[in-house]
Amino acid sequence: MPEEAKPAEFAVANPTATIALDGVSKVFGGTVALRDASFALRRGEVLALLGENGAGKSTCVKLFAGVYQPTSGRILIDGEPVSFASPQASQDAGVAVMHQHPGLFPDLNLAENVFMGHMPRLASGAIDRSTMRDRTRELLTSVGLDANPDQVLAGLRTSEQQLVEIARALSRDSRVLIMDEPTAALSQREVVRLFSVVDNLRDRGVAMMFVGHRMDEIFGVADRIAVLRDGHLIGVEAAADLSRDRAIQMMVGRELSGLYPRNTTTPGATVLELQDFSRAGEFEGINLTVRAGEIVGLGGLVGSGRTEIARAIFGVTQADTGKLLIDGKERHFANADAAMAAGVGYVSEDRLGQSLVMEFPILTNAALTVLDETAIRGFSSRAKALALVAPHLDRLSLRFRSYDQPISTLSGGNQQKVVLAKWLATDPRLLILDEPTQ
Repeated sequence: MPEEAKPAEFAVANPTATIALDGVSKVFGGTVALRDASFALRRGEVLALLGENGAGKSTCVKLFAGVYQPTSGRILIDGEPVSFASPQASQDAGVAVMHQHPGLFPDLNLAENVFMGHMPRLASGAIDRSTMRDRTRELLTSVGLDANPDQVLAGLRTSEQQLVEIARALSRDSRVLIMDEPTAALSQREVVRLFSVVDNLRDRGVAMMFVGHRMDEIFGVADRIAVLRDGHLIGVEAAADLSRDRAIQMMVGRELSGLYPRNTTTPGATVLELQDFSRAGEFEGINLTVRAGEIVGLGGLVGSGRTEIARAIFGVTQADTGKLLIDGKERHFANADAAMAAGVGYVSEDRLGQSLVMEFPILTNAALTVLDETAIRGFSSRAKALALVAPHLDRLSLRFRSYDQPISTLSGGNQQKVVLAKWLATDPRLLILDEPTQ
């Protein structure tokens, strides 16, 4: 029997519940992000949280993490009401969070990042760097990262930094572990390693919540699945009793004929051609064509050269040998501006570091690629900016309150929609998408 059919207090009165939301609502101004949600995380169990972008998943994560406080309702630990006035209060109560975007320090080494805020101490009060280094090495090994604890974080790839974020969460030996899209930047091999860590934590009685979009991962790791839609908790069911089609229907409110629509486009003339395209130490001898109206997938493990090829096409870096042709003409892009002038767009894998200015409003971020077209006598015109980007934001079903709200207030998925709209506004001849569904 699904939990939505039971009294709300059922979800929080279970004796195995470690932490729970009890009738919790969260309102921002006039926008209801979460309404009257009740569900529990139980010892030795993984609850997966499903929902479309803007459904309320990030709000739940931030409530458990102490970033937000409930507008109404209660957070319970072991059945007792608690108030997390800050993230530190949540951590002190035994809650650890693996964030979707690692909140790490690029200029510090891996050990310092893993133990930031709770570094082991010697009797003298000095930091016990030997213990910290040894423990970091163990944690990194457990998540599948072969790296020196003394290495500076900035030298790692995005996916490797995500593994450091996971190690940091594990370093606290917490009772509750919240995983906010921890696999978004990981390879399949790294995901398998993470799930083996999750199995160990399940055996130790840790209560866990896994937020994700990939159905294979959800059904592979979850014991129960909670579904949110438009800030409402639609239901909580055992993963074994819930079909994928039913889960998707609960998420979107209707049946879908298929996750991926059938592609009936007939490809046209060749737009991009790479001939023996090489860059020392990154990729070698790449021969590739992309035709108009065609989607070409470029796959490979993390570190195999996918992103490096994309960056070289877009002019961020330059190939050492080989040719790049656009519409049959050989081109040499000295920088990204030259590539954009030729009709090439590039959605980077690093949304926060390379695609968005988090303090800027939604409209400003969406118009970054077309600023010249929005200008009137040297000043940006709001009306022109809206005309260029609003149709794309509407088409992508962006969930937001105002074009003037900071983009940092959006969920990760909605931020990605702004990134996509930013490049669609350029009407690109060739669009390169590097991990666009992160």
